Amino acid sequence: MRPTHLRDMLNAAGIRNRVVIVSACFSGAWVGPLADDNTIVLTAAAHDRTSFGCQPQREWTFFGDALFAHGVRGGANLLPAFDSAKTLIERWEREQNLTPPSNPQRYVGARAGELLRQAERNAR
Repeated sequence: MRPTHLRDMLNAAGIRNRVVIVSACFSGAWVGPLADDNTIVLTAAAHDRTSFGCQPQREWTFFGDALFAHGVRGGANLLPAFDSAKTLIERWEREQNLTPPSNPQRYVGARAGELLRQAERNAR
């Protein structure tokens, strides 16, 4: 699926407030087409980079492990969990001499960021 297809499907369905998480190589390419005031986009890699940890014997990719298993599961809110995950992924890639680094990306639309903060406050 192309990022523009997802964007168009979400628009057609009337889904305005969005959090899109893409764990894939070159997933930074999803940021531009989805970026708007009502959307948060988190990706495993920059538009021109691969992501790591995709081996079949692994339960998680580096991105999934760092974001979900370490960050969110540990109780962190989503955006701080992403920031911590990015740091953890950078360390894992450096330790394993994986280059170029994946460079996970994030985009936070102003309205979407506020809605997320409000939802996380209400959930506590």
